[in-house]
Amino acid sequence: MNSLSLSFWVGLKPSFSRKSRLCRCREGNTEAGTEDVSALSYHKFLDFALTETKLRTHLVPSPLQEKFSHIQAVDGKAELKFQSFEASKIRLLRSMYIHGVDTVKVLDFTVFPRVEFDLPIFCANFFTNSATSIIVLDLNPLHDVIDNREYKEKYYRHLLPLGMKYAGVRSVVVLYLKTLHFCCHMLPLLCSNIF
Repeated sequence: MNSLSLSFWVGLKPSFSRKSRLCRCREGNTEAGTEDVSALSYHKFLDFALTETKLRTHLVPSPLQEKFSHIQAVDGKAELKFQSFEASKIRLLRSMYIHGVDTVKVLDFTVFPRVEFDLPIFCANFFTNSATSIIVLDLNPLHDVIDNREYKEKYYRHLLPLGMKYAGVRSVVVLYLKTLHFCCHMLPLLCSNIF
């Protein structure tokens, strides 16, 4: 079966020493505030995502979570935190956070709906270190979008303009924050379609 994924990614060189205006997710609202960008944590996004999802469905810890919830590197220089859940319409809601040396941080957040529901797989991936940031938003339709134009149109009609809108953003702080803002608003939208 042919398939096509819709992904937006950007690799940028950030300036993490300055202060910047950030959007923080608070129960569906955004607040503007000032924080040191170097202190930005992916934990806030994960907490928000789980809180929003729990408002809409009962999450059951996945068997994967028991085995892999926390792994520390042998040399002690990196740690991996893993959370995974299941729900009536979610096959797997998974987050993986890696905190390494030299301010290396990686976040992988994925929502896999059950196959019987016509929803895309949603992935948000963030990589940050002191020299660069890479941000990827990925929606993978469950069915063929190469040959099935109506199905493709259903998913891409509203998303392509959004991707093009942010494609020219050059400031990592602005892009990073707009990406988190997008994710904070995309998750409730996905949840409302699932539940």
